[in-house]
Amino acid sequence: MAQLLLARLLDWGNPRDDGSTWWSERRDDDDAETSSDDLSEDFNEPPELPEDVLINCFQHLRSYHDIASAARVSRSWHSAAVRLWGHRQRLTFAKCRNPEIALPSIIPMACVVTDIDLCGCRLSDASLEAASMATPVCQLQSLSLWGVKGVSDAGICRLVMKCKSLKHLNLGGTCVTSSSIFTIARSCPSLEILNLWDVVK
Repeated sequence: MAQLLLARLLDWGNPRDDGSTWWSERRDDDDAETSSDDLSEDFNEPPELPEDVLINCFQHLRSYHDIASAARVSRSWHSAAVRLWGHRQRLTFAKCRNPEIALPSIIPMACVVTDIDLCGCRLSDASLEAASMATPVCQLQSLSLWGVKGVSDAGICRLVMKCKSLKHLNLGGTCVTSSSIFTIARSCPSLEILNLWDVVK
């Protein structure tokens, strides 16, 4: 029963072939943020379900992309997603499908996250910029960007400089430059471990 309901939930959250969703027509500005402030008042809401039922269904979601889609359906779904993910202290995007979309959507819901692993992800400076604006980033103690592709030295710098509480930073296999490394070091006074193995020159 839970699996059938879950499939229906994803039908509401995921886009059709024309880009619209089952729960509303595509908005002109197609906002990817999951902040409750950005959720439109005139959403065509799916049938109301108890929050505990939604949380139970969301627990079966295996990808951050699906979680991000579900959280955008309505305020009640967003609230359930925050309740489920708000206690997570560690987020791993290493095997995430479409991390470009999931990253800036999931981080704001993880209110107590202290450890994020982006190992091997293909991202963009825009997604790192969006992630850096999320409040939980400032409390991160560990961040792995090992082998991240598609981002520039400046993009990495913008994200890391917001992580004032970092103790462990892995920049191995990235394109970060020497000047940026010094900037990062000055921005993270609590940094204890900095991995620069195989940094691309």
